[in-house]
Amino acid sequence: MSYTLSCTEDQIKEVIRKLYYASKPLGMGLGAVRQDIDPLQLDDFYQTLVKEKELTINHIDGRMIKVQFILLCKDQDRHEIKVANKFSSPTVDCQTWCEKYPTWDDLLLECGVPYG
Repeated sequence: MSYTLSCTEDQIKEVIRKLYYASKPLGMGLGAVRQDIDPLQLDDFYQTLVKEKELTINHIDGRMIKVQFILLCKDQDRHEIKVANKFSSPTVDCQTWCEKYPTWDDLLLECGVPYG
């Protein structure tokens, strides 16, 4: 399952932020949990996406996220991004954020990100 997004830098960071706060630590991640995401960490994720054209997030601070962003093109302040997921829909055992956002649609609508 994948979505193609047309979004700004702030919207990309908002998607990652929402994924972070909706996710829960599981297993070995319990020892790495922090309450808040470091804003510099969001900047690092964004810079990795722009530089490497791809960003895979498995865990952030012990929280299970499991998502991949692929930068298709960047035009001034807009980015066309493919959000890839090896599962047809989010699964709670790998993507704990899906308890709050059961589908990608729910998450993207919450973030105000247009997709298709």
